[in-house]
Amino acid sequence: MTDNPLSNIPGRITASALSANMLEAAVAELLRRIPDTWQAHKPDDLSETQEQALFLLTAAGMVERRERLRLRFANHPVVAEATITMTGEYGGIEAFERLAARLWDDWEDAYAAWKHSDAANVSPAHCERLEPSEWRLTPEGVMARQDLDGGEQARVFDFVLKRGFFDDRPRMMPDGRVTRREPVRGKGALVKMRKAQGEPATAATVSLANWQEGAEAFAKAFGGLAALVQPPAPAAQAVPAGRRSAQRRRLRCVILLWFTLFVAVELAVAYGAWCCGEGVNLWQKILASWPYLTTVAAACLGGGWAHAGREGRQLVMRWKGED
Repeated sequence: MTDNPLSNIPGRITASALSANMLEAAVAELLRRIPDTWQAHKPDDLSETQEQALFLLTAAGMVERRERLRLRFANHPVVAEATITMTGEYGGIEAFERLAARLWDDWEDAYAAWKHSDAANVSPAHCERLEPSEWRLTPEGVMARQDLDGGEQARVFDFVLKRGFFDDRPRMMPDGRVTRREPVRGKGALVKMRKAQGEPATAATVSLANWQEGAEAFAKAFGGLAALVQPPAPAAQAVPAGRRSAQRRRLRCVILLWFTLFVAVELAVAYGAWCCGEGVNLWQKILASWPYLTTVAAACLGGGWAHAGREGRQLVMRWKGED
């Protein structure tokens, strides 16, 4: 749904928000604790520091998470239960985009009604995390754990926390190349989903999401899908003056071309009528050939209208005599 990767790391999660030593300790503890095969864990058992360390490790592409969730939408009875996997800075958004696409047909009308309601400033999505949550180290996470055990803690911490050499700023290498730490795009997937019927929830109810991260990600994905399916009307977009002048010049060329073609073909039809038409004089012969003349006129008008393109047609419709 989107071409440019977007981070799923909330802006509130920064290395300066907590003691750097506490965050580094949590990163190291999780890297040594999480296995490289799927293992269930309880997110509620994590401390705030561990939660943020898990966030950063996932964004760094070192941990992959598998989450089960239940989704409800304001004023709609369809309830969805899904399992998603995600890693990297874009994985969560990618997973929720795929989930939103599967629910669009069910919730499209409810979304449009919510957008035009008095509750439009309240999130319409309720996202409930279900047990069990699972995690595992990615191959990059396994290498990071090996670096920790090999005495390269500083490199691991700097990469996860985007510090030092990995702080996103471009740097000149000794060989002249410029390098920088790029965001880890990662991946996200919708593993499975099922729908059920329940009681319609109100906006006040669904705003009390018990997994705020999931509710925000899903609302963003669903809103992005709505914008993609229902793009804004082109007429509402402002056109720069230079571009408008170019559009007018092109429109004049199109009009001149098709008017010239119209005159030439009409003269050819008139000449054919003079040579082969029915009637005692030229006037009667031309009148007798009126079906051909009107067909040519309609064809030239339609061809010119199509050739003008959407922007040219909009200029014609809005034209008020200005140059």
